[in-house]
Amino acid sequence: MTSKNSSRLNLRSFLGVILVAGLAFTLSGCKDESETTTQNPPNTTAPAQPAAPALIRTVKLMPPESGENQRIFKKTPDGTLVEMTIDYRDGRLETFTFRPDGSVVTKQEFYPYTGVLKSTIEYATDGVTVTSEKLNRGTGTLELTRKLLADGTTETTRYRVDGKRLHSVTHYQADGTLVDGTFYRQDGTTLWATAKRLNASETEVKFYNAAGAVEKIRVSKTTSGGYSNTVDYTITALRADSTIAYKQSWSGYQSSYYRSITLKTVEEFEADGKTLKRKLTFNYSGSSVSEAVDYENGVKKTTRTYRWDGTLETEKTHDATGAVTATVSHTAQEKLRETVAPELIADQSNDDPLSFRPGDFQ
Repeated sequence: MTSKNSSRLNLRSFLGVILVAGLAFTLSGCKDESETTTQNPPNTTAPAQPAAPALIRTVKLMPPESGENQRIFKKTPDGTLVEMTIDYRDGRLETFTFRPDGSVVTKQEFYPYTGVLKSTIEYATDGVTVTSEKLNRGTGTLELTRKLLADGTTETTRYRVDGKRLHSVTHYQADGTLVDGTFYRQDGTTLWATAKRLNASETEVKFYNAAGAVEKIRVSKTTSGGYSNTVDYTITALRADSTIAYKQSWSGYQSSYYRSITLKTVEEFEADGKTLKRKLTFNYSGSSVSEAVDYENGVKKTTRTYRWDGTLETEKTHDATGAVTATVSHTAQEKLRETVAPELIADQSNDDPLSFRPGDFQ
């Protein structure tokens, strides 16, 4: 082999070595880059939770005499009752939910044929004791809520017809006896009256003016007796400075279907609210004054008696000890009558926030 050929061979061998080395370097670099750019971050996604087992729904047709169309049950696959709906023949629906032990959690009632929720009742763990209740009107507006308090009393919150304006908040004992109550005017925020039970037979109600001051106090005493109750009212009217202007006493009978309450006496007081100024006594029917006594510095000064028709019959004058010093007789033809301001004899015994009359909720 000539030297020229030998040089060409050496050059080719050198170039081959360079080419192989470059190719190896290129492939090595590509491998590293590919591993770096395609590496995925660790998988942090939580494994999917198994779906809750579907409730099994069954329907039981009811006999006509039961008053029901059907009962619809919802149970877990192991047979635990979760919910039951009673479809009544009068269109009502009742839905009960249950705890795993079978006790009732809630009861919902719907108005007939409308689907409007009428009431929701929640029960304690015994499934019997009511802990709270919500009642709606047929229009769907909230009528009242009730809840059992820790002291054993029930708090009832009532709303006016729109279901938003507050009517009253009252507390009752377990036997239905009133403990106390707060009542609001038509705007739902201005105080109208407060009530509290004084004892087993007496209840006191205070009425407030627009400024929030007490303007009238009514104490009622009820005595049970057969088909009707004996009722006595004492109504105290206050001036703007909170002194007593006058007191009324009413008495009579009332039952669930009958009421007869008549005015018995009215006492007027001096500006101090303590010193008696005049006392009026009314006849049996409360239609007219039968006796009027005037006082001077709290001491009896004159006594006037009146006939059944309200005309003056006699007028007696008293001394400082109360003894009669003079008597003057009058005829019916004189037509002398006692002057009485209308507010003194106005019937205020019907103004009762505890009666819950429909018109009170407008």
